[in-house]
Amino acid sequence: MVTAFLSQQGSAAVNSKLYDAGFVTSVRSSGTVDQFVFVRGNCCAEMKKSVAYMVDIKQSCAGDILECRCECAAGVGPAANCKRVYAILFALHDLTVHKKLKLPLKLTCTQKLQSFHHKVKQFHGSPLKAGKFGSIISPNTSGKKTVFDPRPDTKPTVQNYQNFVRNLTVNYKAYHPGSMPLAQLYSPANIHALESDHDYCECTLSDLFLNEIGVTTICQELATSIEEKTRGQYANPKWFAERCVRLHASCYKRICKAQDKAKLDRHTCQCEKTTTCRLTMRHMLACC
Repeated sequence: MVTAFLSQQGSAAVNSKLYDAGFVTSVRSSGTVDQFVFVRGNCCAEMKKSVAYMVDIKQSCAGDILECRCECAAGVGPAANCKRVYAILFALHDLTVHKKLKLPLKLTCTQKLQSFHHKVKQFHGSPLKAGKFGSIISPNTSGKKTVFDPRPDTKPTVQNYQNFVRNLTVNYKAYHPGSMPLAQLYSPANIHALESDHDYCECTLSDLFLNEIGVTTICQELATSIEEKTRGQYANPKWFAERCVRLHASCYKRICKAQDKAKLDRHTCQCEKTTTCRLTMRHMLACC
């Protein structure tokens, strides 16, 4: 019956390799229902065994194959032309003729003994030291030991080469603000150390910066210019920028009336979003 069905489908040369390889995982029958026998089986995909397709076959009581289908794209019924349908048919033939079925046996989670109480053999050996690499490397054909330095022998080693690369990277980042993976190797400069550095200036660098942007001291011309540029308030982006560096009425009142130190620190953290804001807040707290 299987050979006759395959010849009708134009696949008489199909062999049972898929069934023999254990891709068929289950086959079950419903028995005789209204003079028909319905068979359902599962067959794994050939390239990925974790994916299984369901195959349905309808037979007559005489064994004639009437309809069949598979869940794959090629197995659309009622006359599917799919290799998984052929594998199920070969399984039915093997079960009917030879009274056996080649199904892969898989152990369940309860059939395998637990091994929690088994001792794990630990490795107590000492790791190989980097200084011993040169002694274990076998000489090559030229009689010299293998050298892993990518630089050629004709190029002499430059003195202070690491400092040269670091200075080159830092100077490049000073004029190119884009990302550079090599710059992640070096820690950023300590800006706060400049405040404590010994110099002969009349004031610190932060005071000079606040004076230049008109925070600590402001003239009438600058105040008039800022008033003209910030007209419109919330509709003007310049108005928000100036509020970050100015001691306006709303934040001045909250800072002066803050009795609890936690509230004062929380308000300070909300305002300290940029370096300019941090310097300005420090100046505001000093004035209060």
